[in-house]
Amino acid sequence: MKKTILALALSTLIIPMQVAAQDLMTQCAKIEDQARRLECFDAVANGSKGSPSSEQKFATVSRAAHTLMGAVDAGLNHMQLGERILTYSSELNVANGQAETENEKAAMERFRAALDCYSDSRTLWGADIQYNSSNTIHMPLLVVLVPDNIVSRHNLPIVSGDLFGFTKGVDAPAAIRLLWAKAAGYIREADELLKAPVASAAPTKQDAVATPPISDVPGAERALASLVVYDAPSMTAKQIFTILPGTPFEVITEVGSWRKVRNLEGRLGWIAK
Repeated sequence: MKKTILALALSTLIIPMQVAAQDLMTQCAKIEDQARRLECFDAVANGSKGSPSSEQKFATVSRAAHTLMGAVDAGLNHMQLGERILTYSSELNVANGQAETENEKAAMERFRAALDCYSDSRTLWGADIQYNSSNTIHMPLLVVLVPDNIVSRHNLPIVSGDLFGFTKGVDAPAAIRLLWAKAAGYIREADELLKAPVASAAPTKQDAVATPPISDVPGAERALASLVVYDAPSMTAKQIFTILPGTPFEVITEVGSWRKVRNLEGRLGWIAK
């Protein structure tokens, strides 16, 4: 009885995953550019094997970034900003060690740039609080109260602090808003990088040598009849080669009514079930 219940529970999880993968394949088939279409098919196929997508892999640091961005938009004080930055920084430090692909590494750079913007904005805010607490007449924040690298790093505009232009400084409130806008832009760029499909790397000679013969691969099959192999999981896709009867081939993954296979020469393609 317990085994029956477990099997039923698993089937309720597997069936939606297969349906979702088939829906994604349908969406991939609508992409006009062939290279991007094939990348999309590969990304769905890799995802169907259970490996997490980049979005799933870095969901925690992305959530921390959006929490900080939302808190800034909603309104917070100087201390609360510091607390949010600390949480975001901790999550980013963990995520940095998990980046593997070029897109993931680029996304971590964008998240890091956003953190720098928020951290520098807090420094500006603190200096502005200190300046206003000791001056009854408000003028833009003096540059000497702010590290020069913050001004140069973000190309912050320098303004006059008095009518005669004797005092030059940074308008702190305006600079803080500018840094928050830049941070939000970096976070959105990171999100897009994590959503982008990853192209499969071309096999090298070293990869070819390291790949075992198909006959030695567990689960290898032999074609019972001629199998037409397509470059994408669609009958309208390009036919790229044929697997002759009796020839072994490896099944890489299955998505819906299609199977991704590798032939004896290491070529990849799709066959209908």
